[in-house]
Amino acid sequence: MNKIEKAVICALLIGIGTEFYLATPSRNLKRYINNPSLSAPDISRDIGKRDVDIYNFLKQYAPDIKAAAQRDGLPDIYVASFIVSENYNRNKFEDLKDVLGYNLGKNVSLGSGQVKMRTAAGLDGITEKLSREQREIYRARLEEDPIEGINYISKYLASLKNRPNRFPNFSAEEFANDYRAMGITGSEYMIGPTDSPLDKAEINYYGANLLTIMTKPYLAEMFATKPLPGEKVEAFLMENIQSIDKSTE
Repeated sequence: MNKIEKAVICALLIGIGTEFYLATPSRNLKRYINNPSLSAPDISRDIGKRDVDIYNFLKQYAPDIKAAAQRDGLPDIYVASFIVSENYNRNKFEDLKDVLGYNLGKNVSLGSGQVKMRTAAGLDGITEKLSREQREIYRARLEEDPIEGINYISKYLASLKNRPNRFPNFSAEEFANDYRAMGITGSEYMIGPTDSPLDKAEINYYGANLLTIMTKPYLAEMFATKPLPGEKVEAFLMENIQSIDKSTE
């Protein structure tokens, strides 16, 4: 095969890949929203361009987030912050990876909280490898039913928080007032549960970012738990900067 033939094949593959990418439906939050209440950014409430779909999703499903959080003993604004975090920089390339990963049999993360299929199944007591039929059930639960997706976010957070080496005795109010507890639990939402003793547990960049998200003013109009004060969160992160994973900078 000469250089010209190779170039033609590469161009065809790029073209096919581009068409497939463009044809892939977006899996962002917009598809779950019935009647968007906000169509443009509102800087007065700290709603930027990337927050518009998130704001509309949270506003529509705030009652479901509150119900899940109350059931699982968590601050409602904390559960909501994971939806903000997982969707703020979401793009179609990540959507495409989800589609390809699922079709290749991978344990992909899906839905508004990007919960892995095996994690959701584990919360339901299923520990063995998922069958093809089970994979389709969990794909549908996480990706097609936003309320089910919210329930799995909350259940997973509660399972992380309530382990013996973490914060099993904290009420929702106590948890909401402990930045370290929320930061550690948020960090393990991303990396998975760890066996480290509590005094050795660390907050990574993901957990730190969640605390920052919880300062957003627009969350106050939807949830019972008040947003965190920005100055206190900033001071906490500055004091605990040594415990934040430097490899993510």
